[in-house]
Amino acid sequence: MDTLDLIKQKVEMLAQSGEIAYINVSISKPRIRLENVAIRVIGTYRNIFRIEAVDAPPPNCYSLQYTDVLIGQIKWVEPK
Repeated sequence: MDTLDLIKQKVEMLAQSGEIAYINVSISKPRIRLENVAIRVIGTYRNIFRIEAVDAPPPNCYSLQYTDVLIGQIKWVEPK
């Protein structure tokens, strides 16, 4: 199992359990900047996963790539 498969497995576990996780996201295209945001994974697909920011007043949904986690543009963090 390579690193990308481990990332996919972790995201799928979060999606199935419905747990809230905290992430930092810094992506330039499309410009997404999130810092210590509570999210819920709402869908997993072959190359992307969808998240919902649960602490924003209108829930915002984003599509993110597993490779962004691999290269460090998305980081799982502990809640503050």
